[in-house]
Amino acid sequence: MDPQVQVRSHLNRARRSMATVARTLRSGTDHQRWRNPDDPGYQTAERNELIARFIPRGSSVLDLGAGQQELRNYLSEDCDYQPCGLYPGPGVLPCDFNADLYPSVERRFDILVASGLVEFIRRPDRLLARLPEFGDLLLMSYRVRPPGEGLRRRLASGYLSHLTKQQLESLLTDLGYRWEQVAEYEFNGAEPHVQPIYRIHLSPARGD
Repeated sequence: MDPQVQVRSHLNRARRSMATVARTLRSGTDHQRWRNPDDPGYQTAERNELIARFIPRGSSVLDLGAGQQELRNYLSEDCDYQPCGLYPGPGVLPCDFNADLYPSVERRFDILVASGLVEFIRRPDRLLARLPEFGDLLLMSYRVRPPGEGLRRRLASGYLSHLTKQQLESLLTDLGYRWEQVAEYEFNGAEPHVQPIYRIHLSPARGD
């Protein structure tokens, strides 16, 4: 490749990265990003397939921040799937958790799913505390912040929360939830990272 072309390409990537950081620092949900169905954040088939393995046949499922509704493709046909997300579509319940807009539902669901959602929530504690209103069991992935990882890279990826694995698990415990890590999703793209997947019982943990 021509050296000048390489330089221009590098500068363009840097400008896009800095623009994402600026939007992340000054706002809540990045609506500009999530309007683009080709955004890499939507390419989550492997993670959703992994999460779907823990959803029994015949379950009613509320997909929180459903995006392109990839999870639906991996559920058994007798599951009752309900997406909620930022933008309207057939059967989609509107939600924007950074703006305290929660889906309006008339029933409770067997399984709640938060696949690649909580990283993009500025107050994950507030979101997690509200979820018992919608069901008793949550399957959640989270792109934890590994030791030594700087915030700039996370901000450039659009993340709004930056919990380490220990901090996330402490938060779940502090909320009184019973939880277990059931799987681990490894993303091997340009920036490899690990996302633990948790099964969280949203009813309060019982004391002795």
